Amino acid sequence: MMKTISVTGDIVTAIFLVIIVAGYLYENKTNVEKTKYYRYSLWICLAGLVFDASSYIFEGKIESDFIMSAINYFAFIMIDFLITSFAFFIRTRITEKDKDYKSNVPVWITVICICDMVFISIGTISGKLFEIENGIYTDGPWSDYIVVGPGIAFLGIAVWIFSKVRSLGVKEVMVMLMYLIMPGVSAILRAVNDEIELGYVGSAMGLMLIYVIILSKVISEADVKARMYSELSNLDALTGIKNRRGYEEVLGEVKKDEIVGAVFCDANSLKETNDKMGHEEGDKLIKKVASILNETFPDGEVCRISGDEFVVIVHNALKKKFADRMKLLTEKIRSNNRIVSVGYEIGIGEKILTLVQTAEEKMYEDKSNYYKETGKDRRR
Repeated sequence: MMKTISVTGDIVTAIFLVIIVAGYLYENKTNVEKTKYYRYSLWICLAGLVFDASSYIFEGKIESDFIMSAINYFAFIMIDFLITSFAFFIRTRITEKDKDYKSNVPVWITVICICDMVFISIGTISGKLFEIENGIYTDGPWSDYIVVGPGIAFLGIAVWIFSKVRSLGVKEVMVMLMYLIMPGVSAILRAVNDEIELGYVGSAMGLMLIYVIILSKVISEADVKARMYSELSNLDALTGIKNRRGYEEVLGEVKKDEIVGAVFCDANSLKETNDKMGHEEGDKLIKKVASILNETFPDGEVCRISGDEFVVIVHNALKKKFADRMKLLTEKIRSNNRIVSVGYEIGIGEKILTLVQTAEEKMYEDKSNYYKETGKDRRR
């Protein structure tokens, strides 16, 4: 009965860990790096659960004593890998809060765990830790000492975590300590009834607690920052509209079968304005152009692709409505002293680059007319 409970606990807990692991497959690079050692802990704990469950499921059912010994050996040794990975995860959490922090504690924890691995390896080979006969597991004379190595490591980590309460905060320290306590509770239960083996279940529950209380918030905050930085990197600092990078993303999002309107604009006399009135006035001219385009195409993608050039992409454009918009834009340009020269084209999204190129060519025609009508120097 107790073995059934242990196996069920291992399987159910493993399923929850698999769900968390699967969630990390879709995380951005920043989150993946921040949670690297936590993910290692998840995988190691998952492996421990599999070996632990297998040691019960296949006991007495596999004829090869060697295979059963190997399964039990890995069930024991995975805890040392788990402790080591968790120690490095803690250091990552501390250094995230305190950039100048350096510590060799994970190295010493690793040394303790390596010693424990040697103890497990010698105990397994000699039969002092456990024996397998006809597929049946029996504790050896060293089995009572199996908790010594992990116990020392856990105690060292607990003292280390508690000493960093100012860096980590009380809540995070308490959650970390809960992770350490849960395997201890499992050890106590096993001492009461040696058929109850929930060591990895306790560790898995601790990892899930860390994810729910600590890392879910960290990941959420990192996602918000990543989106914010991405949006800022796609925006023009002066006008707030999309920049060249944002424009290229817009082009990449155009569907091949949709009807798209492309508008190409070039600010008139920007150099003259900068030279005669100063760059502050030139900036005002650029912002005025962006404002006019935003007002005229509220549903369009307005982009500043260079110093004085703008492109507007209108998705799912209707010919009549688009023509009306262009008529309105022309009126606004005229009422603002021919502030820009403009060209436009409408067609299928599959040929978006050709549409933009055609709109640009028409813009140059309009600019040529502007110079002829105003008599201004083309070079200015």
